[in-house]
Amino acid sequence: GDDEMFDGSYVWYSPIEQLKLWFGQSAGGNPLRGNAIYGLWDIYRIGLETSNYKESWTFQAQEISGAVVEVHPIEGLSFYASLGYPNSKGKDYEDGVTEKITDSSSSKMSNIFGRKSRYALAYAIGGDEPVATIKLGIEEKDKVAHNKDGETKDQNIINAAVDLQPMENLFISVGAFIPTVQYSCDDDGKTTGSADFQTSDFDRSAFDRVNAYVRFGAMEGLNIHARIGTVINCYDTKEIKKDNKDGKIGFLLGAGVDYALMDDLTLYADVGYANGIFMVGSSADHKDCLDFGIGVTKSYDACAVSAGFVGATNGYGMYDTTYTDDNGDKKYPFSWGIPLRVSYSF
Repeated sequence: GDDEMFDGSYVWYSPIEQLKLWFGQSAGGNPLRGNAIYGLWDIYRIGLETSNYKESWTFQAQEISGAVVEVHPIEGLSFYASLGYPNSKGKDYEDGVTEKITDSSSSKMSNIFGRKSRYALAYAIGGDEPVATIKLGIEEKDKVAHNKDGETKDQNIINAAVDLQPMENLFISVGAFIPTVQYSCDDDGKTTGSADFQTSDFDRSAFDRVNAYVRFGAMEGLNIHARIGTVINCYDTKEIKKDNKDGKIGFLLGAGVDYALMDDLTLYADVGYANGIFMVGSSADHKDCLDFGIGVTKSYDACAVSAGFVGATNGYGMYDTTYTDDNGDKKYPFSWGIPLRVSYSF
């Protein structure tokens, strides 16, 4: 079946308490993933969320379509090996540079253990309710990268994060993502992670990134959220022909609240801004984005109904982010939507 049609199907086996094995699609869960989930994340995504979801904000995921080995050798210490391989008929995908990789080639052992896997190690301090968790991980990217000498190398992302809960109502998470092949841009326009920056999608994983997320329980039923995202030493396609084509900083600032008006009625609101470097690697006009959203969720015994209003500048969230009017002028429209969502559990 199509991997995009459902969240996952998997089986697991635990022969002893310290070991668990997962097999299937989206197997393994994400006990270590550093999320920054708040606001209308689960209702509709527009604006900043079209280019950067709030999952894996400070630390990588563990689930994968393939197999996951989960080990807990001692209290507080955990290890995950997420080994990716196709387990259903899937689509070919681009490797980011030169060729298409099919299911048959991606299932080779050299790819499963070398280019389609993630590994994570974590240590929690403080028992069942840890005051701090230290995480280390590495993700082996399908995409190859060009180094400063123009050579094509395998790309890996080193991930380090720390989660802190100094008090019951305060949670802080900070994570860094460091590619082993650092960003480069040569005279031919070849950049890390892509053959030609002019035609390739913007890929933040090609650059150093530091992200943070804070959640504060201001009072019973009221949570305040904030997140910061960065892209460090990025290129600028606006300046690509000039000497200052790289070394740019992209940033995202976001905040939100969720408030339980009643036991079964919750209000959500969030707002965010990201500059053009963070969004698409360009400081040109109309590449940045300001978005916002407000919504409510009503819960019932077996279902929930959500509705809201979302908006974003510069066309982010639309099928066509720009258009030309009758006078030949290029326009960057405001995107908006009224999302409705119904979920049912059985």
